[in-house]
Amino acid sequence: MLIEGPFHFSVLDNDYGVRELHLRFSADFQALAVNKQAEQMQAYWASLESELENLPDSDPNLQGMLIVQQVTEQLLPHIQSGEVPLTEEIVIQIQPDSPLSQFMGIEIESNSH
Repeated sequence: MLIEGPFHFSVLDNDYGVRELHLRFSADFQALAVNKQAEQMQAYWASLESELENLPDSDPNLQGMLIVQQVTEQLLPHIQSGEVPLTEEIVIQIQPDSPLSQFMGIEIESNSH
């Protein structure tokens, strides 16, 4: 599954055996003025919403897209206010007891690094 947008995701296992979702903003996105970042993030969220409306429940990409949409939605107000240090990586810990653990084990619990 490839979801293109203002940031890039990777899933890593840390030294304690806990999976983490790492999010890095693209250089192009970082270079935009805050109002343009907010516009692009809002448009990205809207495009995910549109794609998800047309995606059948059986689609193997559904859970990943829902996760990306949720992360985007949570970040949007912080992008709009210019609060997010875009050069830093955001790490979301993946809890092993999460219902999404079958997919990637993700419980959205953001820790900015």
